[in-house]
Amino acid sequence: MSEQIDQLTEALADRYRIERQVGAGGMATVYLAEDVKHRRLVAVKVLRPELAAMLGAERFLREIEIAAQLQHPHILPLYDSGAVTRGGDGSAHVIENAGEHLSADPTIQRSIESLFYVMPFVDGESLRDRLNREEQLSVEDTLQLAREIADGLGYAHEQGIVHRDIKPENILLSNGHALIADFGIARAVREAGGERLTETGLSLGTPEYMSPEQATGTRQIDARSDVYALACVVYEMLAGEPPHTGPNAQAIIAKVLTQPVPSVRRTRETVPVQMDGAIAKALAKLPADRYASARQFGEALQASLSSGAMPAIPTAAPRIRWIWPAVALTAIVALVALVLWTPWRGGEPAVQSAGVFHLSMKIEPLAVTAHAPAPAVALSPDGSHLAYVAGEGGVGQIYLRRLDGPPVVTPVPGAANAQVPFFSPDGKWLGFVSDGRLRKVVLADGTAATLGDALELHGADWNPDGRIVMGGAAGNGWGLSVMHSDGGPQEQLIEPKDVVAGAVYLLYPTWLPDGDGVLFTTSGGAGQSVHIAVLDVSTGRQHVVLEGGGAARYLPTGHLVYSQEGGLFAVPFDVTSRSVTGTPVRVVSDALMGFPYEPALAHFAVAPSGTLVYLSSSGGDYVGERLAWVNRDGTSETIEGLFETGSDPASPWGPRVSPDGNRILFWSPSLERPTNTIGQSGHVWLYSLEREALTKVSIERPDFFWSIWTPDGASIVSIGSETGSRAGNLYSRRADGVGDLTRLTTAREGQWLQPVSITADGDVLLYQQSDQGQSFDIWALPLKSGGPPQAVLDGPEETIWRTWHAGRSGVRDRLP
Repeated sequence: MSEQIDQLTEALADRYRIERQVGAGGMATVYLAEDVKHRRLVAVKVLRPELAAMLGAERFLREIEIAAQLQHPHILPLYDSGAVTRGGDGSAHVIENAGEHLSADPTIQRSIESLFYVMPFVDGESLRDRLNREEQLSVEDTLQLAREIADGLGYAHEQGIVHRDIKPENILLSNGHALIADFGIARAVREAGGERLTETGLSLGTPEYMSPEQATGTRQIDARSDVYALACVVYEMLAGEPPHTGPNAQAIIAKVLTQPVPSVRRTRETVPVQMDGAIAKALAKLPADRYASARQFGEALQASLSSGAMPAIPTAAPRIRWIWPAVALTAIVALVALVLWTPWRGGEPAVQSAGVFHLSMKIEPLAVTAHAPAPAVALSPDGSHLAYVAGEGGVGQIYLRRLDGPPVVTPVPGAANAQVPFFSPDGKWLGFVSDGRLRKVVLADGTAATLGDALELHGADWNPDGRIVMGGAAGNGWGLSVMHSDGGPQEQLIEPKDVVAGAVYLLYPTWLPDGDGVLFTTSGGAGQSVHIAVLDVSTGRQHVVLEGGGAARYLPTGHLVYSQEGGLFAVPFDVTSRSVTGTPVRVVSDALMGFPYEPALAHFAVAPSGTLVYLSSSGGDYVGERLAWVNRDGTSETIEGLFETGSDPASPWGPRVSPDGNRILFWSPSLERPTNTIGQSGHVWLYSLEREALTKVSIERPDFFWSIWTPDGASIVSIGSETGSRAGNLYSRRADGVGDLTRLTTAREGQWLQPVSITADGDVLLYQQSDQGQSFDIWALPLKSGGPPQAVLDGPEETIWRTWHAGRSGVRDRLP
C-alpha cells in the first residue's frame, strides 16, 4: 500500500497534495488531498490494483467522463479522473487525456499502475456512520433524506445513468442534506470490466440493497433497480436494519429472491400505513410492480404523510408560500408561511420563523397558462407588496396585495390586458406591459404614462438611476436593451448571437447593485434555459455564470436565486468578480415548472430582504389550454373529449379547421427535453369531430410545429427541423400518413419558415421568413407552376408579428 501512495503522490504532485488515507472499500482506497490550484480539499479514490489490472482503462475513463456530467445539488460531483502509468525510467505520470492516448498507443495500457477519480471532500459523515450511531432515524428525517436522494436519482435517470450501488455508505451527509457519492462508478466498472469482474472476486452492488434482477445477474438494469435499493435504505433508516439480512451474501440473496418483505411497521408502529405501503411497492420483486421512477417513489413517500399525522417537516428554504392554482379556480384559500431568510451566515443556512398565518382571498385564474413571457408575480423592494397578474393566456388584470398589513387587494389602474409587472427601486411605481406597450403607474394615485414599444417583452428591471433594462422582445431582436423610465428611444445592448452558440432569446434581466452589471438568461427556441450570464453595460463584456439555470436574482447576502429543473436554487455569488463562489443549494422543491416554451423557468419573485414568493406545484391543478368554438357574439364552448387520454397534448397551438369542417389540425409543444434542432420540439395532431378521435400525425423526424391545410384537405404543410439543424424548413405530407415526407424549401441555419396560408387554387404557398427571430417577412412559393420563392412583403416587424402570433390566415388580404 505504501508503494501505491508513493506512486500516487509522485504522479499527482503538480495538482493534488496527498495527505493521508481516510478510508477503503470494496473497489477503491480513499485519500484526503489538497487541490493545489484551487486550494480546496478533495477525496482521491484509487481503484484496487487487482481491479484496475482487470479493467479496460480506456472504457472506464470514458464512463467516468459521462458520470462527471451530472450536476445536481444532491449528487456529489466528479472533479477529475485519470490513469497513473510507470515510465521506462521508473517515474510515475498521469495521462491527461487517457482515452485519446490509449487509443493512439495500446502499449500504454500495459504500463498503467492505477486508475483514480477525484470528488469533493465532504467534511461530514455518511448515512452509514449516522445509522451506526443512532440505529434508527425519525420519520421526518427519513422522509427528508429519502426525497433528496430520490430527487438526485431521478435527475440522473433522466440522463440515462443508473447508480447500481445505492447504500448508506454511498450517501454522504453535508449540513444535514444528502449527497449521492460514486455516481456512475459502478456502471463504469461494469461497462469497462464486463464478465472479467468475477475474476477479481467483486460483485457490483451490496447484497442487502441488491434488487432481485441485479442479484440474478441480469445485465439490463434500469432505474427501477435504484428504486429498490433506495427503498432498502429507507427501510433501514426506519427499522434499524435492511429488509433482508443473513450470515453471508448467498443467504441474503436467497431471501431477496424468495421471501416476502416484512412490513416496516412490524418493528416501527409510528410509521404511517401509507408510507409502509409506498416502501412495499418500491420493494416489489418484479420491476414492473415498482414505481417507474425514483421521483414517483419520493412523491409517494411525501404524500403518505396526512395533514394530521405529524408536524410539518422544516425545509432548507424559508419563503412566503402562496398556494395558487395555475388556472381554472376563481376563489381559493391561500396558506402563507412567513419566514425570515438569513442564509449562509456563519457557514450554513439559518432559518428564523416569523410565525405562520392564514389568509383568505379571491382571485381570478393566475395568468400563467402556456407561454407567459415573464413571471406573473413581483415583489416590492421592501417585500411589503405583491403584484400578480390574474387572467388567462398569459395576460390579465394586475392586482396589488399588501403583505405587511390588512389583506387589501386592489386592481392596478390602467393595468388591464397586462403582464410583466416590476417595481421601481423606491416601490412607488409599477411598470408593466399592456397591449404591447411599456407603461408605468404611480401606485398612490394611479397617474400613468406610456414609455414605448415592448411587444412580447420577456422581463424588465428598474435601475435607481432611471434606466430600465428590457429582456428579449420583438423590437430588440430578442436581445437586451435599455430605456429611460421617462420614456424615449431604446438603446440596444446585446443580441443573442453576441453571447453563445444556440442562444435564441435573452430573457429576464436584472441589475446588479453597482448599476452596471446585468444578469440575464440565454434561452433556446423552446424556452429551455441554456445559461445564466452577466453583461457589463459600460464595456459590453459578457460571460456565462451558470450552466442551465434561468431567471436569476441577486440578493444582498451575496447569493443568486434562480430556477432550474428541480426547483429554485441559491448559490453564493461574488458581485465584484461576477462569478459563482460556491455550490448551489436547492431552496424550493415544489415550484411549478414545465410550462410550454418555458420548461425550466418558474414564476417567482424575491425581495432584497429575502422574502420569496413562488407559484407552487401543489397549489392546484394545472389544466393547460383547451380548444373551444367561439361564436360571433363572444360566447364559447369547449370541445369536450379532446383531452381525456394520457397521451393527449398538454397545450394545443395553431388550430386550423379542415376545408370540409370535419377535422381540426393543431400542434403541441413536446414535454420531452428539447432536441438539438431549431430549439423546439413538437407534435402535430388531428382531431376528428365526427368520430371524436384524436390521432398524432406519424412523423419520426423532423420535429413538426405550426401547420396548415392544403385547399383540398388531403395534405398538410408544416415547419420542421432535421436532427442537428437550427433551420426551420417547410415540409408537406398527406394527412392520412400515406406516402413520404416532402421538403419544400431550403432554409439557412437560424432561419425559420412558417406556413401562413395557401391560395384557393393550391398554387401559391405564403409563408413567413425570419432570421434569428427577426425580420418577419412574407414570401410566396409556387407549388404547381414551379419556380423559386419570391419576397412579397418586408416588415414592418410589429404588424407581421401580430398577424403571425394571432395565427390568422388573412395575411394575403393585406398585400399590395
